[in-house]
Amino acid sequence: RHLQRLAESVETAEPTEVRKELVDALLHCRAVSLDLVEAFDRWHVSGRRGGMSLDPSYLVNMKDDTRWLADSPLADFLQFSEKSDPFFVVPSCREPQASPSNPMTATLQAKLRAKQSRGNQLPLQGPLLRRIRKAELVIMKESMQARLSHAERRPRPASAPRFGQAPPREAARPFVKDLAYAAAPEAAGAEAVAPRPKPTKLEKLDLGAYLALPWNVSESAAQELFERYIQRVPEALVQNTDTWQALEASLQGSGNDPRPVRGPLALEFFWLKRKDPDSDGARPSAETAEGLCVFQLQRSGGKAVGQLRHFSVLSMDFFEEALTSVKNLMFARLPVTSIRYVIWCREKGEDGKLKANTAVEDVLKNLCFRWFRFENNKGVRGKEMNRPRGEADPAL
Repeated sequence: RHLQRLAESVETAEPTEVRKELVDALLHCRAVSLDLVEAFDRWHVSGRRGGMSLDPSYLVNMKDDTRWLADSPLADFLQFSEKSDPFFVVPSCREPQASPSNPMTATLQAKLRAKQSRGNQLPLQGPLLRRIRKAELVIMKESMQARLSHAERRPRPASAPRFGQAPPREAARPFVKDLAYAAAPEAAGAEAVAPRPKPTKLEKLDLGAYLALPWNVSESAAQELFERYIQRVPEALVQNTDTWQALEASLQGSGNDPRPVRGPLALEFFWLKRKDPDSDGARPSAETAEGLCVFQLQRSGGKAVGQLRHFSVLSMDFFEEALTSVKNLMFARLPVTSIRYVIWCREKGEDGKLKANTAVEDVLKNLCFRWFRFENNKGVRGKEMNRPRGEADPAL
């Protein structure tokens, strides 16, 4: 509202005063928006405890709240984006100098000098930019959830079956992402957006031959749990995936970046257990789990990708079946277009050189993973494999 009042007063107020007040208002709005998104993320990670009640649709609306600035009188003072820019990153970017091929008229030259004299940049520090990137990921995740929830509420023709569901609507629930939420009943005669219902439980997702059950332990107990489990895994499978030291660097921070990873980029740990109708329903433990996967959401080249950090099972006999379930789990939980996995070359071949586990690499290729690039971590080389989301995978 303050920005709207400021836009209305442009014609009558002094330009220098308007620009000064505009910069102050934008900086204040950016700081408040960042604090709000970070508070929502902490509340969401903590299991929505603490007596707070935050509406996720507010974050979705933040995407478009500032688009009107590009067509307002305030655009004469700063360069605003016509697209989504809730944290005013575009006004903080230096506008490139154009090099027209035709000589400019005196009028165009005067306009250019006036534009250059405005100093059209909004201050933006490096640490603040990192916070903005994390906040944009949170907003992107909530937007995906809202779109998927809206798609679930939209009526479909009876002849068009849903993914993983027989044509009759009264059949079993469709296979949906854990980020997508079940439809809520609409108010009679109203088109208002329904509140976000509870997410689908992991146990109800059809991932394939294996179930994925999240860890319910503190970070202090995670290392002991990991080490008790990894003793049961064949050494040939342990050597090709990330060890606890690599995972700990993300949990507690490393020398290069001492800040632990939290929020939407945090590591996610899951036990793997084969589906068994005769099972007693007990949750797997370090002594009974048949496998373990650890993954996280990462940014690579400006895109969000799912990084499978650790994957291990008790036997190579069911490696492919378990990896298929983990692939489905990641595509169901993460708003990503591809999954990446690094095969570390820690095994010695006949020539004495370190090489990748060929059996593991063959299984990855069977599941449409393809070579992406080479990685190097403390002298250990690795092959990073990439698996794009396909038509048969859970929809984004």
